[in-house]
Amino acid sequence: MGSEMVQHGSLPVVAVTVFVFILVITMAEPSLAVFTSAVASVVENDLISTYLMMVIPVSAAILVVVSVFRVLLGISMKKLLMVGYGAIIVLSLLVPTDFLALAYDSGGAAAGALVLPVILSFGVGMSSVLSDRTDLSDVFGYIALATMGPILGVLLMGVLLF
Repeated sequence: MGSEMVQHGSLPVVAVTVFVFILVITMAEPSLAVFTSAVASVVENDLISTYLMMVIPVSAAILVVVSVFRVLLGISMKKLLMVGYGAIIVLSLLVPTDFLALAYDSGGAAAGALVLPVILSFGVGMSSVLSDRTDLSDVFGYIALATMGPILGVLLMGVLLF
């Protein structure tokens, strides 16, 4: 699928397709359901688990789209990780301490047994089409950014809501 989209699709079509595909798969991730139900059993506010069920898949999908553009445009993974984790550090200082554990655990909940193989196979397909980019480190970038997305999303949620 990844190879077909790169060969025949325009960048906006690729971005929308990847976003919707990753969003739906992340929403179906069993570990995300377990994570949000565990949060619901501990937290008094039921809206938090509902918000988490929306924020985590959306933020993971956004960062996978960023990963696609990173590979297609040749953007440095090192720079993206530095900016992303820099933002995580800054947001960690601003968010209530209760949200820190939720945020860091959300990255693992979004990268479960259903999502990871899909992202890996998609990344391998895209990388195989790009003749000058045969390095499998591009696929690592998909996973790294996909797990960073939910952390950023939940931290932003904590800053905005509390």
